[in-house]
Amino acid sequence: MLNKQSMWMVRAGEDAYLAEEFLSKGLVAIGWNRVGDLTNLKDLESLKIKLSTTFPEFKTGKINNVAGQIFRFRFEFAKNQKVVTYNNVTRIYHIGEITSDYYYSSNLTDYHHIRYVKWISSVGRDDLSTAAKNSLGAIMTLFKLPDFLQEELLHQKPTPAPTFSSNTADEETVETLDTLKEDI
Repeated sequence: MLNKQSMWMVRAGEDAYLAEEFLSKGLVAIGWNRVGDLTNLKDLESLKIKLSTTFPEFKTGKINNVAGQIFRFRFEFAKNQKVVTYNNVTRIYHIGEITSDYYYSSNLTDYHHIRYVKWISSVGRDDLSTAAKNSLGAIMTLFKLPDFLQEELLHQKPTPAPTFSSNTADEETVETLDTLKEDI
C-alpha cells in the first residue's frame, strides 16, 4: 500500500495539445492566465475574489469550481508528489514527480501557472483496468487520483511509445471500437 501521498492528474490542454511540451520542458501547467501570478495569494477566499474581479460574467458556481482547481494546483500540490498527464495521440499516461513550488511564467508555455516535474515512467492506456480508465476519463482539468488508481499506475510495467503506420486512422478506429467493446 502507498503512503497515502497525493497523486494528481493534470490535463495537457484541449486534446492534450501540450502533452509533448509538458514532457520536453519537464513541467505541468494550467491555464487561467488572465488571473495572473498567484505567488502572493494567501487563501481560497482571496482567489475567489480575484476570479470574480477578472471574470465578472462567471456565476458563483463556476467561480467556486475554477477556484477549487486553481487552489489545489497553487497550494495543495507539493514537491515529491506524483503527477500524471495523458497524451491521447499516443494513448500513454506519463507519470512524474513534482520538483518545484508554484511558479508563474508567461513565456514558458501557453499555460502560465507551472509546476516543474521530473518525468519517471509511462503507462499505456490499454494496460489499465476498466475502473482505472473510467476514473482517468473524468473531464476535470485537474484532480486527485484515488488510492487504487495510484497503486495501479505505479505498479504497471512501463510502456514504450507506439508506432503508427500510414493507416493510423483506420487502426485507431478499430482500436477505439475494441476498447469500447471491452469496457462495456
